[in-house]
Amino acid sequence: MAESKSALFGRLPLRPTSVSGLVLRFTLAGVAATLLLALATALVSRRLGTREAVADARHVTWVNAVGIVEPNLQSSILTSDPDAVADVDALVHKRILTGSLVRVKLWNPLGTVLYSDEPRLIGMKFTLGPEERAMLVRGGTEAGISDLSIARK
Repeated sequence: MAESKSALFGRLPLRPTSVSGLVLRFTLAGVAATLLLALATALVSRRLGTREAVADARHVTWVNAVGIVEPNLQSSILTSDPDAVADVDALVHKRILTGSLVRVKLWNPLGTVLYSDEPRLIGMKFTLGPEERAMLVRGGTEAGISDLSIARK
């Protein structure tokens, strides 16, 4: 009966683990968990920050569009009349682009830019998504992160 219990159950004898080895494993597990938590927090924070920035831009856009631009629009802006564009441009630069907004564009339902504070965009056509088309039908404002690479001349 000189056999050890581990030999009876077919297992290798257990080797004692050093305290420094346990501390190292615990530290590595803690660092890995902290890095994963930091990555998840960064991703969620970025998504929430972007969503809040777009919501704020939407609100500021609505206030500026309804309160400042719309009452001063001339119907000739629909044909990109130079005088109408100049009037809107003066108004936009004086009263709109003084805060957090960095670009202003007025669109027609076909996706053509009728006015932009960036003159090179006037007359460019963009494919409007379902949300943008619905907004033009029902009225309102749209705010988002633009991808100008989808423009077509």
